[in-house]
Amino acid sequence: MQKINTFLWFDGNAEEAVDFWVSVFRDAKKGAVRYYADSFPDAKWRGKVMTASFTLRGQEFVTLNAGPNFKFTPAVSFMVLCATQAEIDEWNAAMAEYEALHGPIGEEK
Repeated sequence: MQKINTFLWFDGNAEEAVDFWVSVFRDAKKGAVRYYADSFPDAKWRGKVMTASFTLRGQEFVTLNAGPNFKFTPAVSFMVLCATQAEIDEWNAAMAEYEALHGPIGEEK
């Protein structure tokens, strides 16, 4: 068990981010998904994903849907060490596909 986890803050799309990263990293694993209780004070979040975790190359991350008070930023970066040019090309293609669908990573639409 890690002693410190990286925590990423989102405004409603935390699980979508987890699913993206799990689809990009071959050895990634999606972890627990927890939901806000139906009795949560803010009705906007009731029954929706609160946290979703995932593991990338042995490192655990947790995403949190907690609203617009703090925006997701590219302040957390993933440095992926590649052994071959083919692996680099694969990563570049995955990032280009993401940006084509969602816009530049870290930039709000």
